[in-house]
Amino acid sequence: MTFILLLFQEPSRGFFVTPAQTGVEDSIITAVQWLKLAVETTGAAIIGLGIINAAYRFIRALLPPQVRSYNRIRLTLARYLALALEFQLGADILSTAIAPSWDRLGNWAPSQ
Repeated sequence: MTFILLLFQEPSRGFFVTPAQTGVEDSIITAVQWLKLAVETTGAAIIGLGIINAAYRFIRALLPPQVRSYNRIRLTLARYLALALEFQLGADILSTAIAPSWDRLGNWAPSQ
């Protein structure tokens, strides 16, 4: 029983190795950072596609003025922006999940 307690108290002498000692933690942080970059890039691409789509529809509506209301075009752009916002939020959650420092967490706090 004493041997088991020593294993848990002094992991350097026992069989248990921390993730930081094996390098697994650094690998996971690197993978999550790459995933965060991919999610942010996807969100930015969605915004770009939404702007191109809405601009095309807007120009088509202007050439021979045939549209009285631009609500449909505005809603199209809003859908793209809402989807992109969800991707950006996902990227923020990923960046917060990987060992955040107190300074990075302070950015989430409301300022007074």
